[in-house]
Amino acid sequence: MQPRSLPTQADSRIPPPQGARSLRNFVRKAFGAAFALVSLVSGLLTFKDILNPTEIAIIGLTAFSVAGWLAAIYVAYSSKFVVSPVEVLLAAITAQIKVPFVDSWLRGTLLSQRLLDAYWHRDKSIRLDEIACTSEVGTRDVSNTLTFKGKNDSRESIDCCPLLLIGGSVLSFDQFADSSTCMVTSEGRVPVRLRGILDSGHFQLAEMVFPTLLKHRDSFEIEHQHDWPGGMTPGTDIMWYPYAALFDRHVNRLTVKIHFPATVKYIRGYAANLSNGTCELAGVQPTADDTTPNQFMWELDSVDNQEIYVLVFDR
Repeated sequence: MQPRSLPTQADSRIPPPQGARSLRNFVRKAFGAAFALVSLVSGLLTFKDILNPTEIAIIGLTAFSVAGWLAAIYVAYSSKFVVSPVEVLLAAITAQIKVPFVDSWLRGTLLSQRLLDAYWHRDKSIRLDEIACTSEVGTRDVSNTLTFKGKNDSRESIDCCPLLLIGGSVLSFDQFADSSTCMVTSEGRVPVRLRGILDSGHFQLAEMVFPTLLKHRDSFEIEHQHDWPGGMTPGTDIMWYPYAALFDRHVNRLTVKIHFPATVKYIRGYAANLSNGTCELAGVQPTADDTTPNQFMWELDSVDNQEIYVLVFDR
């Protein structure tokens, strides 16, 4: 993948804006600036006895009218107030990935504004060296293993690492019968508690709770495995990789290994960027793993935490 210019850490902390909220903020700032200007000028003119209170009131009303008129013109010609970044990205994804359920599934999961606000750049402390995703895809079911390798890059101790669980069928957080979470250490595997934060059926936001607090600069490797019955669709289907977007700090590497029970007719990798509203073929595409039939590897070294990565395949 060609290197991309990544947003600064300060930029990455700005939550994805919404059209209506952006409009309210702009109008509030416009009238606030008008009020401050009128107050300053009227105060000076009153102090110098140049204008009487009636004339100042007329000037103030005129200034507010002009500010409202300019705001209306700006809104009329600014699409960012009419269409939110989420809608722009949804349009870009559905233009590239022509699978019927994509729009409705995203609106209820990864690009639901409520859920997006909950998980986007949720963690402010962890810097990850690698996110590794291994999937065993069946006709209807899928088994996923997610591994996070990194360190606490903040000055405060932390107690958990965030996790997203997403699938194509409805499954509540407490219904994951075959799942496990553990810390991988030099002395073996230590079981880790999974703490549910938000559950919408197709989407669960959770936290993997460290056995002890992770101190400044301490490294960790944590692994989660779960099965999602009924989560896949026969024929054309999609796997989503939004995990880098969980973190405010950038991720060095995303490694995906995906295995199918039969020959794959088609597989493509995409990068969907919320900050600029694009969905494009990734610079690096998945390749067949020569060691295992029907297994593919997708290795991305330039991982942007403004992006959701996507695999589309037909089997």
